[in-house]
Amino acid sequence: MKGARSGLLVLFHVCCELSIAQNVVNGSFEGLSPDADALPAPWSKCTFTNNNSPDVFPGAWWGVLLPASHQETYLNLVVKIGEPNEKAYGVIDPPLAEGECYRLLVDVAVSDQFMVDAWDLVDFTRPAGLRIRVGIAQCYTAVTVLELDSLQNSGWRTHAAIITPQSTIDGIQVGSYFASLPEYFGHVLVDNIRIQHSGDTVDSQTIFVPFGTMVDLTMLESPGFQYSWSDASVLCPTCSSTSYLVQGNAVVYGYEEDTASCFNAVHRFVFTTLELPNVITPNGDGQNDRLDLGPGSGCRDVTIFSRWGTEVFHTRCYANDWTAEGMEDGVYFYVVKTGVRDYDHVGRCTLTVIR
Repeated sequence: MKGARSGLLVLFHVCCELSIAQNVVNGSFEGLSPDADALPAPWSKCTFTNNNSPDVFPGAWWGVLLPASHQETYLNLVVKIGEPNEKAYGVIDPPLAEGECYRLLVDVAVSDQFMVDAWDLVDFTRPAGLRIRVGIAQCYTAVTVLELDSLQNSGWRTHAAIITPQSTIDGIQVGSYFASLPEYFGHVLVDNIRIQHSGDTVDSQTIFVPFGTMVDLTMLESPGFQYSWSDASVLCPTCSSTSYLVQGNAVVYGYEEDTASCFNAVHRFVFTTLELPNVITPNGDGQNDRLDLGPGSGCRDVTIFSRWGTEVFHTRCYANDWTAEGMEDGVYFYVVKTGVRDYDHVGRCTLTVIR
């Protein structure tokens, strides 16, 4: 028996399309399992004393279980009383060109749990400062482009800085420092370092909303920037509409302008309709045995509730594999969610399980 489908949704798949990619190579620190005193290639250490090397996180050994903001792993930098601060050097390829305008973005967090047994249960939860420099010489990059000295214990937040190179730049350094004195034990977490070139289509992002919804486009805008919105692939400075009625497949462009700097960018949003199922028949006949949300790129957060509101299933990255195993027949309720910047898009649907 094949189930009916209802509740048309618009699905946006999260991806990134850079028309000219200025890359921080392995800016999300992938390639190694979580470990102390280790760095994935091509990152290298900029401090060479004992007990002062950056670490790959997350890791239960430190009690830091925060998931990465991008992919699987991220960098941990600490500060310690009486010890040099930790630094790591990376590669920008292709290099940043003299006289051009770029925007550096980095995801930063500070865990509210961080205890090290090897240091007699020293508490490292206090936020350290983060300093990012760029240049051409390994571990001696001269130009500071971002300093964060007022971080709080929190999940991932994106910070930005404008870069206008006075010469070719092919190196980047990230390092911790004492945000205040006297010295203390603390840390800062770093992930997903990337660089965008002014004028490029910097990303192609996805969201989903119920079919027929009027989307408030201002909720998709980065704070501090002015936007023009258009359904054309060319700049439309006279466009004034800040809402869009989702009625099927479409592409919407947001033209971002930083009036305080040289940076401008284009954000591309692809609208693709998708139907959500409202019935599954997990009887083993190979037809409609699982909750299938259809194809889609990126992760979809799915939570399923019983008719009494009890959560019976949750995953941050649904794989179209829920078969109601161990569950009774009847009516359930599920929520499909994804986020773009601070705009949370949610699809809700009832689901009847019939065997």
